[in-house]
Amino acid sequence: MRSTERVLGLSDSEVLRLETPLADLAWLATSVERTPSARRLHGLLEHLLDPLVQERYRTSRAGQRERATDQSQARSPSPGGGEPTAHSRNRAATDAASRPPPATAAPGQPGPVLRRIAAGVLDGVMSSAFSLLLAFSLSVLFVGESPGLVVLPAGVYDALSSLIGFALTIGVPYAYWVYPIGRWGATLGKRAFGLKVVDRRGEPPGQAKALGRAMILALLGWLALLPWWPVLFRTDRRGLHDQAADVWVIDEWRTN
Repeated sequence: MRSTERVLGLSDSEVLRLETPLADLAWLATSVERTPSARRLHGLLEHLLDPLVQERYRTSRAGQRERATDQSQARSPSPGGGEPTAHSRNRAATDAASRPPPATAAPGQPGPVLRRIAAGVLDGVMSSAFSLLLAFSLSVLFVGESPGLVVLPAGVYDALSSLIGFALTIGVPYAYWVYPIGRWGATLGKRAFGLKVVDRRGEPPGQAKALGRAMILALLGWLALLPWWPVLFRTDRRGLHDQAADVWVIDEWRTN
């Protein structure tokens, strides 16, 4: 307000001197907005920050609607000044059932951070051990030139080696990190520490959501563990990968 009053009190000559810097700033802002860096920054903010802001807005709106409904029910007098009628109670129950749940309503108690870290470390060790064991077993079973259990021609051996390499790169991570999450909601590490990945209904999320969650971890995990950072500060303990897949990691021991 003080800045506005000061500008309104300027004389004509002072206004002319003020108009030129403002025009320069407007030109600079327009020029910067058209640069590729500004467009990339804008796109990054839209993909990372907009979902968080929209989720907070939906939660706030849902809370306001609930408070407004409770206040209106408290102010409305029942017939005869006594208890609410059966019709009023049924209508209130129907309205409560039809009202959508808040966007951040967790299907259970959020999984503790330390147990999630321990489960992730155990899963990493188990997955690496499983991959090494499989690679060693296949190298002993199939050989190219030296005697072994199954001796293959050079061309067949090279093709089989490529197939095995693809399986170790794609198949093993999917079999360990994606399929158990989509099917049962837990890997070996999460099951050992009482954690479970669920959707809004409290059920395992399915293969599509589990795959999307794992892909976000693989693509952004190398950026200083970026998907994990929100887990430390959010009350529902959801990372970026959990929010993008619309899932929760809950404490199965306390929930059940």
